[in-house]
Amino acid sequence: MKGILTLRDFLDVDMRSAASGALTSVEKRFRAIVRGAAEDEDRAHSTRLGRVTVDRQPIGDRPAGTTPKEATLARLTDAAILQIDYTPHYQSSATDSNIPMSLGVLAVTIGSGGDAGRAHSTAEWIDVAKPAGVKGMNVGLSR
Repeated sequence: MKGILTLRDFLDVDMRSAASGALTSVEKRFRAIVRGAAEDEDRAHSTRLGRVTVDRQPIGDRPAGTTPKEATLARLTDAAILQIDYTPHYQSSATDSNIPMSLGVLAVTIGSGGDAGRAHSTAEWIDVAKPAGVKGMNVGLSR
């Protein structure tokens, strides 16, 4: 409409969990908080030019899943890591492994073996020096 000021702010929220029930619960709670915040803003300020609206648009779906450390696949992966004198580290993360795990297929994600830090930030870094990278690739190539 002509003469109406429209201000559009947006927020991308990435919710992750190894448990689908927890993920559903967190999403439900977050959506309630956002709705409540919009209602609070409308009560606190004039709505003469319109109310605060919330438009939820999913931009992806990372299904939850996990592979038990006791699973044969995980134990074999540990053995391959130990074989090249690295130490296995376990963490939950959103990777391509999420899809098979969400379907009940065991999966693991193997790191590169190099040093890295500040993941998913503007200061993210990885050391791609050849010795550490080649050594790390051996985990996936071990028999």
